[in-house]
Amino acid sequence: TGNYSNVSHSSNHSYEIVSVKPREGWYGEISQEVVSLKPGLAMLRFTVRDSIITNTTGYMLQALLNGAIVWEDSAAKDRGWQRIRVPVMLQNSSRITLRVYSDKSNHDISVWWDDVEFETLTTMNVSYCEPSLTFGTPVTVSVVIDNYEPACANYTISLEWFDECDTLE
Repeated sequence: TGNYSNVSHSSNHSYEIVSVKPREGWYGEISQEVVSLKPGLAMLRFTVRDSIITNTTGYMLQALLNGAIVWEDSAAKDRGWQRIRVPVMLQNSSRITLRVYSDKSNHDISVWWDDVEFETLTTMNVSYCEPSLTFGTPVTVSVVIDNYEPACANYTISLEWFDECDTLE
């Protein structure tokens, strides 16, 4: 079952998912459609807490975007409120799902989800430019991107040139 709860991290209420002796394959979830004016990279932020205080196995806490798992963690031991930040790629319309999943018959569990939001990532400014870099001439540019996604990901990087008379808006 699911319900609003007075147990919360920072707001008045959190959303609680409760299961009483779930069987293998049981899950409880909450979902919402999110509309973005412009598709792009964003940070999914939320806090989560579960009622498991022992080293129980078989429960997974999951965050999904458009059906793909973007974050997953076991509900073993008591870790209190966890603050999670996950980079995601938003579409014009995206579906966020917060799920509790049991991969075997298990004990009762309650999971509280709170402070769910997306943080917009802005265009990065280049603070260093190689003086020998000439636009219009093919050149190899190395870029390091920290990948926090659970699988290999492809990124699109674009370079734009503005001369002294152009301004960025």
